[in-house]
Amino acid sequence: MKIGAKYFLSAVGIAFLFVFGAGGQTRTLPSAIQDAAGRPSSASADRPAAVNDQAKEAEADRQPDSNYALTPAVKRNFSTRYGVSLTDKDKQAVAMDAADAVAMDAFLDRGDAGFARLYDASRCELNQRILKVSDECPPNISGRGISYSFRKRKYQHAFFSDLRLHQDVLQATGLNVLGLLTNLGDADNAPPLDVLSLDSDGVRALAEFQPAVELEAANKQIRAAANGFRVGEFFYKNALPLKENHTYAMRAVAFQGKVVRRFRGFEINVLNHDKRHDVIVVFRVIRRHSNGSVSLLWRELQRIEAPKLEFPKRRKDNKDESGK
Repeated sequence: MKIGAKYFLSAVGIAFLFVFGAGGQTRTLPSAIQDAAGRPSSASADRPAAVNDQAKEAEADRQPDSNYALTPAVKRNFSTRYGVSLTDKDKQAVAMDAADAVAMDAFLDRGDAGFARLYDASRCELNQRILKVSDECPPNISGRGISYSFRKRKYQHAFFSDLRLHQDVLQATGLNVLGLLTNLGDADNAPPLDVLSLDSDGVRALAEFQPAVELEAANKQIRAAANGFRVGEFFYKNALPLKENHTYAMRAVAFQGKVVRRFRGFEINVLNHDKRHDVIVVFRVIRRHSNGSVSLLWRELQRIEAPKLEFPKRRKDNKDESGK
């Protein structure tokens, strides 16, 4: 994989992704909504009266005639195309299931936790030749909800995101982004999100990984991520199949630097307004919706300043003896 000195990664970018566990998938989470501690909560009928009252109080913030809730965690994600306001369709498309909103309320009050609902890029990515009139993708959410930035904690175009969903595969994405990850088991066996730490099995390797800053060394790490590699019992790769009710960890290193584009005669660094951080997050796929979107709960474990990628200096052409 050869990368020119001016640009480190393609528009899609690279990151390593690690899944926790290889258990079977659960198609839905009907009576066992997973709470933030990774333990199943009981169905609505078995909940205490106080919890059921909370569900009723959330009714006012739901979309009309739906079972979805626009919680503060959902609203924090809102990011629109320039100059466009969100419609009810946009908001409902990225809202939480009402039962999940109640079960995850305490977890989402944490300052280091959040929620995201991703749509499959194979169904939602804009195609100039094909117009899908009836798709359920959020048209005015940045990137149409197919990609998410843990660094900015909201939906972004894939160029400025860390994770996207494509054909049921979780992919690392982003300009000049390098990522790392590992496997702990499904939600019944993996440690809860609020218990996982940088010292947890599998996550520890992410924290200890040293991203290269020189271009040639960085290219070697990219090739290793594309092929996948194993450290002890944990497997690492830059794209992994999505599995419902599984826990994943991800490290996204958004290298500092410039990606220059010309616009109306001016040279612009398109990374100027992006957060170039190095983050480690853990997330769990808590629900697959009927329209193909998936709900994720995430928690940030580390955020540090990302290193600056070093490109080889260009050599000036040697002049001949005549000085030409």
